[in-house]
Amino acid sequence: MLESVRRMHRSATQVPSLSNRLPGACGFSLIELMVVVAIIAVLAAILVMPALGARMRGNETSAIAALRTVSTQQENFRSQVVVDQDGNGLGEYGLLNELAGLVVPRRTGATCPISPRMIDPSFRADASGMALRYGFYFRIFLPIDDVGGTGTDADLGGDSTTPGPVLNDAAGITRQQYYWCAYAWPSARNTGERSFFIDYSGVLYQTHGDALKYSGPATAPEANAAYGAVVFSSQPGGGLGHTGNDGNVWTVVQ
Repeated sequence: MLESVRRMHRSATQVPSLSNRLPGACGFSLIELMVVVAIIAVLAAILVMPALGARMRGNETSAIAALRTVSTQQENFRSQVVVDQDGNGLGEYGLLNELAGLVVPRRTGATCPISPRMIDPSFRADASGMALRYGFYFRIFLPIDDVGGTGTDADLGGDSTTPGPVLNDAAGITRQQYYWCAYAWPSARNTGERSFFIDYSGVLYQTHGDALKYSGPATAPEANAAYGAVVFSSQPGGGLGHTGNDGNVWTVVQ
């Protein structure tokens, strides 16, 4: 009798293990939990990918608009003769920080940045001459001689109280009256698919980077990347596409 009572007590206090649930018992097995996690992961991927694509397209649209604004304001900058390094009354094109009214323009006797600003001051070029905005890097190149040399905010720009250096190359100054180019490329692989280019012609180009993918400051386009020959000496190709010095196919943005 006593032994029967003990057996009944042990049976009442035992709890079925997770792997030995009776039908209708509460809780989930390990396999059931894994299935739930897998379903959640699939649903998350379905929801996140379209959102990421929409963000990238939005960044690209903003980068295109920014380059078009730079193109327009470059013409205003030059026509207003903000920079006139040789004093001949003909203006030269500007750098990012000059257009943004962040530094004193390269002109003898200049003491303050331009006002009003021609582009948003958030386009502040850093020590490498690049500005980060809309998930894209931006950089302007200007000629410094007549043999393909170029400069950026990094080596041509001044600061908020002192103008940048005046070129001692007369041919370079003259070429700055006619030529400039700018690039915009994704700051990371998940901020944009395409890179963009515009120059003094006002025509905007794009590339998907099939040969060379631009991403961040470490992989940035050089001045002659979109040109088929020496920078500024030849126009990029037309809407059907051309191969630039970087090996990428560049086409006109419609």
